[in-house]
Amino acid sequence: VALNRPWAPRLRIDMGVEESDSVSRDKAAARLHDTINVAVVLPLVILTIWSLLQPSQSLHQNLSRATLAYLLGDIVYHLLIPNCQPSRLRWTTIMLHHVSAAVLVWHPIACPENADLTALATLAEITPLLHYPLKMFKGKLLALGFYVSWVGLRLLWYPWLVTVFDRRMRAWGSVPFELEYVQVVGSHIVLCGLNFLWTAEVLVGLAKPRAKEA
Repeated sequence: VALNRPWAPRLRIDMGVEESDSVSRDKAAARLHDTINVAVVLPLVILTIWSLLQPSQSLHQNLSRATLAYLLGDIVYHLLIPNCQPSRLRWTTIMLHHVSAAVLVWHPIACPENADLTALATLAEITPLLHYPLKMFKGKLLALGFYVSWVGLRLLWYPWLVTVFDRRMRAWGSVPFELEYVQVVGSHIVLCGLNFLWTAEVLVGLAKPRAKEA
């Protein structure tokens, strides 16, 4: 089935639906992506919690490598099946997120003395882990858990981590605008900005139906 979105690369991919049904095709691509992500993100969250509760160099390194593998794999997936995202903006911001996160997580891999930083960041993967089943089951408890985790982890925890990473990098010997500092602190600031952008995107989407009703 040929992708017909104007922003998507001209690939041919079989999602198990008729070519004329572009909406069904896009939904099938999104469902496939969600299913794969649940299977991949769940082990990452378990490894994150394990690394925080029983910290060790081997656990931190395994988490960092697993996170990098997930990010690179999802980048490839988005390049091959871009219609798993609803718009060019969402696809672009997801790719920016993954590239920034991959740049960030490479530092703990290359510098094992800072490997404990990875678990502090991947703790936020609890949010998408709740989001995927929420899209399928629409439960109120799942919705509450998702929104609480989004505000708590993405909008509060992540900005606070900027100060944590800043102190660590300065203590490690890297100052603002040096390569390693930009790699860690700068990349994390990009991730924080994307979280606020996605939040604004949702709020604008919620406001549109009310504006039409008025």
